Amino acid sequence: MSSFQIIYINPVELIDYEKNNKIHTEEDTELLAALISEVGFDVPIVADENKVIIKGHLRKRAAVNIGLDKVPCIIRDDMTEEQKRLARIADNKFPERSQWHYEFVREEINYLKEMGIDLSLTGFNVNELKVITDLDEDFSFNSNYDNDETDSPDSNIEGSKDGRSYLCEIAFSDKESAEKFLRYIGLEDWKFKGLTKLVDGNKIIIKE
Repeated sequence: MSSFQIIYINPVELIDYEKNNKIHTEEDTELLAALISEVGFDVPIVADENKVIIKGHLRKRAAVNIGLDKVPCIIRDDMTEEQKRLARIADNKFPERSQWHYEFVREEINYLKEMGIDLSLTGFNVNELKVITDLDEDFSFNSNYDNDETDSPDSNIEGSKDGRSYLCEIAFSDKESAEKFLRYIGLEDWKFKGLTKLVDGNKIIIKE
């Protein structure tokens, strides 16, 4: 395996890949910038010999946002064009393949709350945290970041826009979390249209 040297470079010198496959919002940038200010910049950006970013577009934006003049960077001059394109896609896709261990998430979030940490820096929004943790129903972020609300689907919409039906499986770590989720979306009746009871004690099935 090749060894790589970490150098420090001004983030404004790094060039965004013109076909970057991940879309980042201003809120994403501001939240990551706040997190970096809290815990530091310890994940190097990866770029090629021309300083075109392979991994770390959002980290670069966050670093520029808070005015960092140097960030850790790995320069890869040993990759083919095919390898660089593959690495960009895989780096964004692989995290989506993993699942959360919600019991541990709940413990960690509750601990951070007790320590007075700004929970918006976790990346979860308020509604998500209320579902998976023991936070009070009236809990809200005490920060400048308005990521505590999510859009609600229009209750008058019947079916999908393309006329097809979809099966959506939602998995929970325990029954309590599932029941909390159902209360949040207003579906406490297990026999509500399209909603079956708990399957194997840890998941529900919603179907059109």
